[in-house]
Amino acid sequence: MQNAVPNQSFSAAVRLHQAGRLREAEQEYRRALSQVPRHGEAMRLLGLLLCQSGDADQGMRLLRKAVKVAKQNPNAYLSLAEVLAGQGNFRDAVTSYRKAAGLVPDNPLVRGGLGFALLHSGRLTDAIKAFRKAVSLDSRNADLHVGLGNALRQFGDLAGALDSYGQAVVLRPDYAEVYTNLGNVAIELGDLDQAVSHHRRAAELKPDLAQVYHNLGGTYRTARDHEKAAEAFGQARKRDPDNFDTLMALGAVLKDLGRMEEGLECLRHAYALKPGDPDCTTLMVLIVRQIEGVDADVKHIADAVVEPAQRADALASLASTLETMNSLDDAGEAAQEALAIDANHPLAIVVAARLERRSGNAAAARDRLQALEEQNGTLDAAGYTVLGQAHDRLGEYDDAFNAFDQAKQSTRDELGDESSPWRDNFLKHVRTFRAWYSAEKAAGWSSPPASPDLIHPIFFVGFPRSGTTLFEHMLDSHPNLVTTGETQILGRLQLIMPSLLKHAGESPQILDDLDDAEIETLGRWYLDEVARHTGTKATDKRFVDKMPLNIVELGFVRRVFPSAPVIVALRDPRDVILSCFMQNFRVNQAMAHFLTIEGTARLYAAVMELWLHYRSDAGLNAIEYRYEDLVADTEGTARRIFDFLGEPWDESVLQYQSRASERFVSTPSYADVSAPIYDRSIGRWRNYARQLAPALPIVAPFVREFGYSEE
Repeated sequence: MQNAVPNQSFSAAVRLHQAGRLREAEQEYRRALSQVPRHGEAMRLLGLLLCQSGDADQGMRLLRKAVKVAKQNPNAYLSLAEVLAGQGNFRDAVTSYRKAAGLVPDNPLVRGGLGFALLHSGRLTDAIKAFRKAVSLDSRNADLHVGLGNALRQFGDLAGALDSYGQAVVLRPDYAEVYTNLGNVAIELGDLDQAVSHHRRAAELKPDLAQVYHNLGGTYRTARDHEKAAEAFGQARKRDPDNFDTLMALGAVLKDLGRMEEGLECLRHAYALKPGDPDCTTLMVLIVRQIEGVDADVKHIADAVVEPAQRADALASLASTLETMNSLDDAGEAAQEALAIDANHPLAIVVAARLERRSGNAAAARDRLQALEEQNGTLDAAGYTVLGQAHDRLGEYDDAFNAFDQAKQSTRDELGDESSPWRDNFLKHVRTFRAWYSAEKAAGWSSPPASPDLIHPIFFVGFPRSGTTLFEHMLDSHPNLVTTGETQILGRLQLIMPSLLKHAGESPQILDDLDDAEIETLGRWYLDEVARHTGTKATDKRFVDKMPLNIVELGFVRRVFPSAPVIVALRDPRDVILSCFMQNFRVNQAMAHFLTIEGTARLYAAVMELWLHYRSDAGLNAIEYRYEDLVADTEGTARRIFDFLGEPWDESVLQYQSRASERFVSTPSYADVSAPIYDRSIGRWRNYARQLAPALPIVAPFVREFGYSEE
């Protein structure tokens, strides 16, 4: 009978806990533990109660003690994992979930929790495995299907995500959040009508939820129906007046509608919530300059922030935005004001260094960043990239390469294990097109009857860092052409093709079985989407789709637009792979290869070997030009390309810099297109021949093929 008192206290504590009478439950748990100090369940539940009531530190101590006392109790590990996940400590939560799964491997709750923690740790492949296991154990649990769908969507498997979300709404037809997910995937797949339908259904199920109207507004905005988008975002704002994302979206849509003052009011509200937010800063600068002119003083944007630390953030963000827009004097003033408040502000230092490098004072940029590195022990990827550029300009090539490598290491540390499957997926995509396409196959494709209103676009491709941004601005300066910028419209068309045509299969193999009407359907969808994106009708101007790595998709282009002109930019492969390594790209499946110089070279070889395979098809309507020729003879090279396009020569093509100054350039070339054409990057690889040695044999065949000297 000696355990009667603690058992009674424990049972009473559990009942009180379940009833929400936390203070009384705590007393009974403590009474039980005073009688049996190693009572694992009492420790666990008291720990949960304390975390629930706000004493997280003591609660966590008890939970950690419980897993030591009751090492074979899966609930102890599960509770610790759930609290860790709730605190955002997903790395440790994964460890606890795994220990629980080792004790109860067939528990769907444990497997689902593990999937959730892995997903939020960025370990997508492991998360997918965990959710698949959970779903196999409990296929009637809608939340597990949603978790799997979320993981698949982040991984890029939109078809798989769609299937998982569909399973969830079959199980729970009133699951409004899943209709939101379905709508978001439909947007990514380009099925805007279906996206609107899903988001409207979510709004019907939860009319008081601001997020459903926000999502509906996003769908209308994607469809470029700005009036309906503004109405939906306005409804979201009524329900959640201080939601930063909604205010940003509404401000942007009002800008698109020409309602500048209203848009600025929304953005000022958003800015007050997140002073210095770079996206909000950029939008406000764009609106102020549209209202007041390109020479408007925009520093008053940051003047709205008075608290010193936040004001330094705001000024540094403004400086970064202005530097990206090539407003260098204004950027310098904002950066110096930020540094006057906080002399060690990292972003302000990086922007100031970037400005010094661009003005020709690379030594000052180098010294500034080295001082920051010495003080903090490290720089971020952006800081190391600018440091590398400064060393390069000074001829300190070993130091430059080391800085670029440090930048890549910083990015590798952030990505963890996820870069490997990304790289594998993109290479698989390249190899799929290589195996599928042949000149003989293309010759057997029928050409749809020419439609007078189905004007073939121009596709402008090349490996990244081959000078495409420079020539894109020249193309965009021609009065008969409009460029798309780097958009994924062609890639989205491939994703939605089965649903658009109600035709089973995957790209590119599905293209073999399409008839003329289906090919025309694909072409019209593409042109409509480009028209929405550019705000220009295909009958008014010719579209130029500039996306360098669409060079991989030229087999798709050949099938859907058989006579479309293709411009292929070439550059010395050795300079290309070096330049890719030197840039601080946002990482995606392709750019993940640029984290090492050998990986960059291998991707170049795979992509450009595919181009040579396409080029062997005499039916492909393509022209190549070399970046080096464009630099040496700009007008002559440009005239040759415009002759190929059948467009008359226009002198405005050579005035592209004035046009470029009016556009916001989001690629790493934003600084280059605002400057006169220069040749100092030609042959730069020779300065790094030793570091490039492992990669040079990989690209050597293309050096010869494209006519570059092997010396």
